[in-house]
Amino acid sequence: MPSIRTIVVTGISGTDTTQAIGLLGGSSYLAKLRQFLPAMLDLSVCELDDGERVVLFGVPPATCAEVVRAAKPMGLIVLVDGDRPHPVRDLLVCLDGCGDARALPAISVGVYGEADKSLTRLGSLQSALISRHLAGPVLLVDLPRRGDLYMLIDSVLVQACP
Repeated sequence: MPSIRTIVVTGISGTDTTQAIGLLGGSSYLAKLRQFLPAMLDLSVCELDDGERVVLFGVPPATCAEVVRAAKPMGLIVLVDGDRPHPVRDLLVCLDGCGDARALPAISVGVYGEADKSLTRLGSLQSALISRHLAGPVLLVDLPRRGDLYMLIDSVLVQACP
């Protein structure tokens, strides 16, 4: 039987976590799972080539720690809007909201927004991760692209399952 893994996706209010989660669509498995979860939780399931399922929980930073404790995810994806005035502060708020992110096996940061502005902020976001004693990729993503979300999911899987 294929295994089921979970990943928590978070971002500052106004970021497109709901849109990102929605990129993967639904399934009959998702419909069954949805009945047991709060309505405010964004939820999606993707099935990998080997039949393994990855459940994505989209949550705001304020409830992230609670979901991390309950779901015991294999990793965390933080979405950061590179066009906002203080993306490093946004990242730190998300990390603080998720409790002890160091206890998670994997973390990836997806930075979206105007490419030129977002690209120049990758280094400072990576430094912010390091300042919290966290290691993980900081990747430039284009949220309407489903493939970019899969890239973030893959980056978590690779870190968590070496």
